[in-house]
Amino acid sequence: MIKEQHIITPEQCRAARHGLGWSVRRLSQEAGVGPAAVSRFEMRHTGKIQERTISKIVRALSENGAIFEAAGVRFSHGATVPVRVRPMALVRT
Repeated sequence: MIKEQHIITPEQCRAARHGLGWSVRRLSQEAGVGPAAVSRFEMRHTGKIQERTISKIVRALSENGAIFEAAGVRFSHGATVPVRVRPMALVRT
């Protein structure tokens, strides 16, 4: 079975986190990863981040209403946050 793939950029992560009103610490708690991992990803230091860590971040944001799109991030409550998207990490969820 082929798993769904998502492309998420650090900019989308930051926009989704801000859109949910979450701090780096809150996202790290929701995702079950360390705050340093979230910060490194958002600062584009992705060489030190494992794919499963990014997948956990995507899952935590998605389960709380963030919908990642090419133009940015949309939320289940209807708000949209446009961001400049540069493909960064391919994540299998």
